[in-house]
Amino acid sequence: NALKYTSKFDLQNPTETKLLKTIEFEEKLNLCELFISSRNYQEALVCLLKIENYIQNNKVSQSQKSYFNYIYGIYFSHNQLFNNANSKFSKAIRLLEKNEGNIDFKLLSEVHKQLSLSLANSGNSDDAYLNLLKHNSYKSNFLNEEKVRQNLILKSKFHIEDYKNNAKKANSDRLLQLEIANKTKRINLIVIMALLLLLVSVVVIFIGYTTKRKLNSKLALQNKQL
Repeated sequence: NALKYTSKFDLQNPTETKLLKTIEFEEKLNLCELFISSRNYQEALVCLLKIENYIQNNKVSQSQKSYFNYIYGIYFSHNQLFNNANSKFSKAIRLLEKNEGNIDFKLLSEVHKQLSLSLANSGNSDDAYLNLLKHNSYKSNFLNEEKVRQNLILKSKFHIEDYKNNAKKANSDRLLQLEIANKTKRINLIVIMALLLLLVSVVVIFIGYTTKRKLNSKLALQNKQL
């Protein structure tokens, strides 16, 4: 089903097209692996031959080639063709070791394990033992890488939580500052209104006082006249 959906895409972007080709290649390899694990060796061989033909006519990465040879080796090993299996596993190892800056220790460990089993079955116990040692060594590297990766994930989660807490605190502080600012504005408004009322009251009292004085002066003059 995955292959059917992949074949329906018609992408124009070169990057997306390349990514789709990689996904399609991995789908086919996974299908081969499933055929082998379900002992459907005829379908597995047809699938592997198609991929081999694709690799010969198209440019694929070193990691894809190495994984293909690893699966092909598994196929030969299941069919007890151990010399062929040894050849494919050895080729997969050479391809994996070429990616010096980006070695897939997990896959390299698994290939050495399968090669060790295949060599043991073909009667080469010394090389089988050496490959078993390499399997354990690369497995340790993989586990160390995984441990580092998990530590980085934990640190990232911690930093994210820390950032969230800081953002939450900053937001709370901002809301508090806004609340204080609003309260300050209300207090200032009340003070201004009180001052205005006081000023109006003073003006009214002053006008009343001056009016009263004028009226008293007028009354005093009229009393004098009377």
